[in-house]
Amino acid sequence: MAILKEKDGTIWIGTTNQGLIRMKGSKVDYFTDAKEPYRNSITCIKQAPDGKVWVGTQYGLGQYQQSTHSFQWFTSNEGLSGSSVTSIQFDEKGNVWVGTFGAGLSFYDGKKFKHYSIKDGLSSSSVLSLYYSKYYQSLFIGGEFGISALKNGAIDHPTIQEIGNTNINSINPFRDSLLLIGTGGSGVVLYNPKTEFKKRISSKEGLSSDFIYFVAADPADDIWIGTEKGISRIKLDDQLQIESTLQYDHTNGLEGIEANQNAFHLGRDERYFGMIDGLYEFYDLQRKNAKSFPLHLTEVSLSYGKRGIQSYSKGESGFFKIPTDLRLPPDENNITFTFNRVDKRYPTSVKFKYRLVNHDKSWSLPASTYEANYSNLPPGQYTFEVISTNNKGSWDAAPLQYSFIVETPFYQTTGFLFTLGLLLIGMTLLYFYLRVRHKVQRAIELEQIRSREQEVLRKDIARDFHDEMGNQLSRIINYVSLLRLNGASGMSQQDLYAKVEG
Repeated sequence: MAILKEKDGTIWIGTTNQGLIRMKGSKVDYFTDAKEPYRNSITCIKQAPDGKVWVGTQYGLGQYQQSTHSFQWFTSNEGLSGSSVTSIQFDEKGNVWVGTFGAGLSFYDGKKFKHYSIKDGLSSSSVLSLYYSKYYQSLFIGGEFGISALKNGAIDHPTIQEIGNTNINSINPFRDSLLLIGTGGSGVVLYNPKTEFKKRISSKEGLSSDFIYFVAADPADDIWIGTEKGISRIKLDDQLQIESTLQYDHTNGLEGIEANQNAFHLGRDERYFGMIDGLYEFYDLQRKNAKSFPLHLTEVSLSYGKRGIQSYSKGESGFFKIPTDLRLPPDENNITFTFNRVDKRYPTSVKFKYRLVNHDKSWSLPASTYEANYSNLPPGQYTFEVISTNNKGSWDAAPLQYSFIVETPFYQTTGFLFTLGLLLIGMTLLYFYLRVRHKVQRAIELEQIRSREQEVLRKDIARDFHDEMGNQLSRIINYVSLLRLNGASGMSQQDLYAKVEG
């Protein structure tokens, strides 16, 4: 399916298998081919710089001839590399570049065709998307395994890890120097071929899906992204940061939510999208008093609590009876927050980010989930913060906050630890005191033992000395008695004196 709106207001609509429709004013023309049914399957429609309309089908490339109100067809028989056309682009000279499915790239200068294949440097034989950039004077080629660039006859393959080896279904410009690259599984990648700047935008940043059929910017620089789950609309600031994100699906007007690859028109005043079930026109209703309902908590609960959370709060607040002044005991440290923001206009566009101050290092990734769980929180003071997108797709400037405390166990309190410290110090001092006392007592006992031993030794020495002295005195007395007898024993007086002195 494909869409083209000419400058004069003529609208061309290519259908999946019912041919081509041309609407100009109140006149509607139908173009079908009964002989070639694959020619009724329209894949792309483009208008050349000279105003001529070109149509790509599953069987041939057609050029509309206004004079005859018919098409001139080109297939492989007329020199086209392959008859199944996927994309059409024009360079500044008006030459036609044609991407085919399974047969590479064709170049047509109005007279003859030239072919580019894998042998010439293409990454795959199927060309899924094309974009010719006058800014870079290069043709960017989207294939089955990434993107290529053709300039001056040479094909280059930029290294873009954010793309990987996925299909490149769409390539379009953004702010002149940037490319919007839509992939078949890796979301959207912004790429600057000169500086090699790359930025990936995926479902983590709010896209409906990472499988992209088309991505393009409107005159106001809003980026429109068609996926198999609806259409996303993104606004980037001057630093290429996401400013707002909106989603369009079955909740706000689309019945068939799957987009088509080349079925879109992004004008200044009108936007058309060809979805799987038909053509839609987008009306951007600017309600003067469009109200965005506030973000709010719907429940704060214990994940595995033995008792209700109100048992640990001093009161309740609001319609949802949110507990106030919450102080959780140490063993009730698993908490769940449920939040919501009602947006009847863009219900699926609402995204949330949250964090727990003093626990999380950064915000969570944007998501549609409206619940946050925290388990086994250590003691401390916490503040749960959550922000969401409003009805314009912009993030809240200030977060919704909820503070609570997980109490410290008694064995971790300052008083307990101080008392325990004093007790340990006292026990340590007592231990050293008893040890020193034991050593002193032991020293005293040893000294007493030494004293007793010395006393015994003294007494032994004294006794021995006394006995020796007694013996000597006895000898003296005996010899004195002999002197008195004066020789009674027949010894001379001189000998007796000698014995006494001896």
